[in-house]
Order: sequence, then C-alpha cells, then structure tokens
Amino acid sequence: MKMVENVKKSMKDLRTGFERYPVTLLASVVLLVILISLNEMDMKDIDTEILGRIAMVVGLSLPLSISVAHLNEGLLARKPQFKALAFAFAAVLLVAYYFLFTEDQDMVTGMRYAATLVSLIIGVFFTQRLNIRLNYETYVTKVFYAFFLTALYSGVLYFGISAIIFTINSLFDAEIPDKYYMYSFLTVVFVFAASMFLSKLPRIEETFEDHKYTKALKVLLLYIVIPLITIYTGILYVYFIKIIVTGVWPRGLVSNLVLWYSVLSAGVIFFISPLVSENVVAKAFRNFFPIADLPILAMMFVSMGLRIDQYGFTENRYLVVILGIWALVAMVWFIAIRKLNNIFLPISLTLTALIAVFGPLSAFKVSEMSQNDRLESILERNSMVQAGAVVPNASIPDADKREISAIASFFESRETYDMEYVPEGFNTMDMKVVFGFPYDDNRGYPDDNYFYFFVPIENQVLDIKGYEHFVKAVTYQTNEYSLGTVSMKYDSANSELIFTGSSGELLKADFKAYYQKMWDASSTSAGKGEVSVKDATFTEENEKISVKIIFESMNGNLEDGKIRIDNAAYFVLVQVK
Repeated sequence: MKMVENVKKSMKDLRTGFERYPVTLLASVVLLVILISLNEMDMKDIDTEILGRIAMVVGLSLPLSISVAHLNEGLLARKPQFKALAFAFAAVLLVAYYFLFTEDQDMVTGMRYAATLVSLIIGVFFTQRLNIRLNYETYVTKVFYAFFLTALYSGVLYFGISAIIFTINSLFDAEIPDKYYMYSFLTVVFVFAASMFLSKLPRIEETFEDHKYTKALKVLLLYIVIPLITIYTGILYVYFIKIIVTGVWPRGLVSNLVLWYSVLSAGVIFFISPLVSENVVAKAFRNFFPIADLPILAMMFVSMGLRIDQYGFTENRYLVVILGIWALVAMVWFIAIRKLNNIFLPISLTLTALIAVFGPLSAFKVSEMSQNDRLESILERNSMVQAGAVVPNASIPDADKREISAIASFFESRETYDMEYVPEGFNTMDMKVVFGFPYDDNRGYPDDNYFYFFVPIENQVLDIKGYEHFVKAVTYQTNEYSLGTVSMKYDSANSELIFTGSSGELLKADFKAYYQKMWDASSTSAGKGEVSVKDATFTEENEKISVKIIFESMNGNLEDGKIRIDNAAYFVLVQVK
C-alpha cells in the first residue's frame, strides 16, 4: 500500500509540475524532437544550419520560461494582465536572439550562448524570490536538491534502458543501432528528468521556517570544506610572501586558481549564512575570510594586469578579470553588510555574465579593441603606418614580428573581429605581402628546439611529368600504400619513407635530411615559418625507382641533438623503372 501511495504522489507531483510549467515542458519535448532530427539529418548529409540555430534558441527557452513562470507566481501574482505579456516579451527576446546572435557559428557565438544560458539558469534560483527574501539560502538548497535527486533517478533509468538494449542485441542479434542509446538519453533528459525536476521545485507559498540543514550537509560545509579553504588560504599567503621577497610575479595559472578559490568561497559563505547564529565555525569564517581574501585577490589583479599590459586583453583574460571583480564585490559585500541579503549574489552574477557577452563592455569588444591598440603601438614604434595602412618592413626586431604574427592569428581565428590597418580579407598567409615578413607561429613554443614549416602550396601547379603514381599522405598515419608493384610505408621510429618491391627494399627517403634543408631555406631565422614549394621539393632516384616528395608542412623538436619529426603532410610521386 505504501508503494502505491508513493506512486500516486509521484504522479500527482508530475501533474503539478506540468500545471506550473507547461511552456517549459512543451519546449523540452520540442528540443528533444529537434536534437533527434539534427542527428538524423546529419547522418544523411542534409544541411542543418537553420534547425541547429532553432535548437539553440529553444534551449534558452527552457530556463527562461521557468523564470517567467516564477515571476508570474511572485512579482506579477497580483497583476494577471501582465502574465501573458511576460511570456510574449520572453518570446520576442528569443526571436531577437535567433536573428542577431546565431547566424555566425564561431567562437564568439559559442561563448555568448554559453554565458547567456548560464545567466538564465542562475535566474531560476532567484526569480521566484525577488520579493520573498526570508530563508533564501534554504530555497536555493531545495533547488539543488531537486536537481541532484533528478540526476540520480534519471541516471538509474538511463542505465536500465541501456542495459535492456544491450541485452536484446546480445541475446537476439537484434542489431539495434547505437544511435538509440543517445536517443534514449535525450528522452530521459528532456521528458522524464525535465518533468521530475520541475515537479520538485519549491512553490511560492513555502517559507522553510522549520527547515534545518541535514547533519551531513553541516559536517560537509563546517568541518570539511571550511578547513580545506583555510589551509588553501594559508598556502596562498605563503606564496604571496614569496612574491614580495623575490619580486617575481606569478604566471597565469595562479590567477585562475585564486579566482576559482574566491568564487567557491563566496558560495560557501552563502550556504553557511543560516548557520552563523548557531555555530562558531560558521561565524568565524563568515566574519574573517572575506577580509583575508582581499590581499589574495589584489595579488591576482596585479598579476593579470602585468600580463594584459604585455599581451593585451583576450576573451579568457577578460573573463578572469570580470569574474574577479564580481568576487571582490562579493567579499566587500560580506564585509560591509552585516545583515546579509544573499539574493544579491546570484543577481549580480547574472548581470556580470550578461555584461561579459553583450554590449560595448563585452569580452569581444574589449579584446578586439585591446589587440588593435597593441598592433597600433607595435606598428608606430617601427614606423610602419602611413595614411592608415601598413608600410611593409622586414627589418623590425624578431620579437615584434612574433607579436604581430600572434595578433594576426588572433584576428584570423575570430571572423567577426576587424583587424585595423590591413586590407579586407587579410589572413596570415598574406603576412609577407602586407607586413614585409612571413607569419611566424611561435606562440606556445618558447623552446627554440621546436621547428615548424609550412609551404604555400595552394594555387600552385605541381610538375608530375614522368611519374606514374601520386599519393597525398601524413606521417601520423603509417598506413601502407600500394603503388602498383611497389608498396610505400612511413617508419616513424627512423623518420623514413620506405619503398618496397617484390625483390625487397627499393629506396629510403630520409625526412630528417629534408628537415635540415628546409631549416636552411626557412624564411625565418628560428626555423619556424614559410618555405617555398621549390625548397620543399626533394627527388630521390636509383636504377629501380624514381621518387619526388613535396612537403605541405612539417613540425617537430630537437631533443638532445636528435631530430624528432612529430607530423608532416606531403605529396609523393613515384615512377617504377
């Protein structure tokens, strides 16, 4: 009987969830259909661009529709005439997002979409409680509880469905396609999980006055998480003292470690707020940690400032800075406001995320402007600007060449950014014409032992006269090629291309010898840069076989004086005599 009652209660909860969030559940089913359709269309090589953009917007509609339903339950409860308008306004925003921000499928679009989705998800945690601040932390824990319980049940359900499919395939040779594992997962997420999660969300009338944190949660926060954060703080202070003594400022990794530590700590203070009045550990951490964190955040800002001064803003550095500013504001808030109104934290975090990806202060606008300013500074100090255009100059310092190359690569990888002083349609292959020197890809390889060559083989006419077989190959695929009566295989251990016939080995082509010749012919002194097709073409011949090898690219390292070729792309022409 108890089981029957539990089933009845669960069904009632699911019905309640549909009554509260019908738009969300409808959108969830629509997204399920779209995602399955996208996969089917992709397998049939059907263009999915428009449907993919629709899927992005429908995905945003899920958390947005929950927040609108919450506003209707809370702020707009006494204004029924505005409830339908709230959903209409949300629909207008989604349509605008579709036309304004989904057309270009690039890094900028992806970052903007991720930040927008995160901000809308955070909105689920506060939109219902904008005018009900009492026991807000408990409300948030209830939402998290609903999520984790849903994840547990959904995981068990998906595991069971997968086991059934696997068993049927194994026992009956049913050959159910693997795609149905994915479709089962999507169905569990967008039908079962969505329904269960929404049914578990707290209602507006719940006050949580008698709610107490579980003993397990208290032990986790007070006697595990807080001591770990305290020890981590001590380590950072020791490192801070080391910086003061040595005068050597930290690298970028430390900035990220400090940032996430501060953000996590702000979350811990948020959750222990209901315990401050009854627990000395919670009270001490709440009162003293925000003060202790300020010097550490200052260290992070100085470190990041030095890096930005040297290399300018990029999207990642911008995000570290703006999230660091939010963490700083949170700590000052904890210090200045003794009677906390913790709903400020998720609201301010949502605004921070939206500022980071929209408007003139976004990561994209700031990074574009910063890198253009950096380019202008380098060009002006080398007298390379005249009438708003670049004046080629091959005699500038190598360090400036690498900096300009890095900036050019930055803009080339971001199609929506505009690089100043260069012709329209400029890319790194045009470096020698526009700037007077070829592109130098030295980013991420400070070791001079690294080498990289590229060959501008596009739009080139290759001479294949006198050869019977033509192959395009790469070294990281050591597949054996059959060329009539001859086989060809790359030996990665010795960096040799070996040709074998019925009578045995016919010829070996030594890529290490080719490397040395391309190093000598490279257009940059560091062995990194452009090599002409002529200098990247090598011919080997004996009485049995004639071989021509034309390289498209090559990269590797010198280790203890020995050459190691990591990758090479090349064309092979063969004539058996």
